[in-house]
Amino acid sequence: LHRSLKSSAVETKYSTSLSSTFSPSHAQLNMVESLSTKPRRHKVLAYVNGLHNPKPDFFVVGFSGSKGAKAERGIMGHTTDYSLRGALMSTVVVKGTHLPKRGEPHKYVLGVDGSERSKLAADRIRALAGDSDTIVLLHVYSSTT
Repeated sequence: LHRSLKSSAVETKYSTSLSSTFSPSHAQLNMVESLSTKPRRHKVLAYVNGLHNPKPDFFVVGFSGSKGAKAERGIMGHTTDYSLRGALMSTVVVKGTHLPKRGEPHKYVLGVDGSERSKLAADRIRALAGDSDTIVLLHVYSSTT
């Protein structure tokens, strides 16, 4: 959505476009005004990191944002990069459009290296995955010394 839209127009657009995706009992729209001259990503991260009742388990962002995909496919948007670095909770980056339909099994790939962080990531994947989902543990090693 264009940044110059007033909050009421944005709220109307989201409520009509996302109403079929989320039921009111599962989602709420919070409108947060950014009055500073700093980029919006600063306000997004301050808001997300300030949530405490309850603290979010995940912060989900798209790989590229309102400016669209970058010319070079490996470069993510500024807000995504900033969020990955600064969010106090696990961040999920959504890239691409293919997802299994609701009720169909998902496949997760978890990079592991034996560290405490990879064990924590494994705990998170187990919490996300359903009984019919597949989790692939990926460890890359070198046989040369």
